[in-house]
Amino acid sequence: MRDHKYLQYCLQEIEKKMNWGKSLSWKEPEFLQLSEIIFKKTEIAISPQTLKRLYGKIKYKTYHNPQRATKNAMAKFLDFADWIEFTTHFDEKISNDGQQEKQSLWKKKQFKTALLVLSVVVFFMLIIFYFFENNFSKDNNKTISFSFDIADSIAFVPYTVFVKYNIKKVPSDSIYLDFDFTHPITGPEIKKLDKQQSLNNFTYQIPGYYHISLQSDGRELAFNNVLVISESWDSYFLPEGRPKLWLDSQIPTSKREGYLYYSTEYLAKNEFDINPVFYVDHQLFKKFEIDGDNFEMKARFKNSKETGGITCYDFLTNIHCEKNLTYFALMETGCSGYSGIKVGDTEVTGINANLSTLTFDNETWNNLHVVVKENEVRVFLNNKLVFSGNYQGSNGKIVGLEYTFKGTGILDYIHLKDLSTQQEFFDDF
Repeated sequence: MRDHKYLQYCLQEIEKKMNWGKSLSWKEPEFLQLSEIIFKKTEIAISPQTLKRLYGKIKYKTYHNPQRATKNAMAKFLDFADWIEFTTHFDEKISNDGQQEKQSLWKKKQFKTALLVLSVVVFFMLIIFYFFENNFSKDNNKTISFSFDIADSIAFVPYTVFVKYNIKKVPSDSIYLDFDFTHPITGPEIKKLDKQQSLNNFTYQIPGYYHISLQSDGRELAFNNVLVISESWDSYFLPEGRPKLWLDSQIPTSKREGYLYYSTEYLAKNEFDINPVFYVDHQLFKKFEIDGDNFEMKARFKNSKETGGITCYDFLTNIHCEKNLTYFALMETGCSGYSGIKVGDTEVTGINANLSTLTFDNETWNNLHVVVKENEVRVFLNNKLVFSGNYQGSNGKIVGLEYTFKGTGILDYIHLKDLSTQQEFFDDF
């Protein structure tokens, strides 16, 4: 994917800028410090967990493609206005470098011969590396003996998870437990473990689907996923660039009259600062018992100036699944550069594709209809097919629904249905 090349180049440039040596040798302190440095310069938070995934320290999938806000922060850290300006710079650089390299190399008669010799050398080096790595991994796995156990994997919020472990025989002294949660003040919940202890606990006060990971020297030894269930819909006030998903950012529940909606007057009354750009995020986590690879979703929404929306008006749907995150980002007409779709391991964004069809009229009600079946996704907007395509990978069961508006948009209803079992979820608030 084109975005993968952009990310790799961006990560290399950050590595050069930090001048800490190769990122392969970076440990937990470097990622913690890099997270702080990026935030100080850009005022956009990137957790050390995300940075480690980007640099390949934590196994995720083929590669980790972060959210747009993360990409913008990385670009700003490298003194670009945003991710779009960075990718434009990358394309220009590759084009110029390619032309220069082509002119200089192909002028040399020995180039083809040298390329052939180099290919042979690289081939034999890869063979040697394969056997070395394979034997080393086998020997290394034999020496690592440990236990890792989590009693429950699903519970209502608040939930204290008890992680039992035995790491006395693990050769490294750099062993961490990552609870996959970032506190707005204390930062990521990553705890260094004492080999003499056998229990570590953490209390989740925010619903969600969390990946608890046992790590040694940046390598994931074991993990377990925990679903912390919502009692009902939770809504949060999020200032732009500084997502603060915590108790003091939670919007007090008010009486609903057929819509999921909080007006700007209500937000101001509850002491939220509505003057800068902000987002309102609605979440519900539970066992929906609906297959994330075989479902349809319908939602009716509106985001306008009258409701408290902020240009570019948007409507983001996140469907949290056991194995992956699916999202549909719809934008106001004219702002399709921020539109995007991700299902399974496949992502398409308005940065590198024309997604002008994934836009809506911000002055009217809009009906979104999504069908995911047999590794194909089809998106309908106001009864018109606006996107279709195949995707790679799988999602697993749906465990969370999340809807985000720039400003204060309105949700009229949500309908979710498993196309095989006919299991349904419906809420008209």
